[in-house]
Amino acid sequence: MKIKICGLKRKEDVDYVNQAVPDWVGFVFAGTKRRIDYETAKTLKQHLHPQIIVVGVFVNADMSFIVRLVTDGILDMIQLHGDEDEAYILELRSRLAEYGKKIFQLLKQ
Repeated sequence: MKIKICGLKRKEDVDYVNQAVPDWVGFVFAGTKRRIDYETAKTLKQHLHPQIIVVGVFVNADMSFIVRLVTDGILDMIQLHGDEDEAYILELRSRLAEYGKKIFQLLKQ
């Protein structure tokens, strides 16, 4: 079994997950009450146990923002929840190819 804890917003949240060391944590960049910005994500990542994989959660996000988070070393994986089409995903993969990051999309039923 793998465990992902999503929606970290505060240093205290990072302190708790560092004790449990789940497989993944999710930083939410979508329009919810758990949404964080670039600076918050950067700060949280600096305090996170290095063994924990950081997944960025996005809904129809500007691709440049995702690329910046990856190239700056904040994200390890990309999780898409919006209406991103195949062209968007192919372009994102192309722009991130040298970083070897996984991109996955949750399909709507």
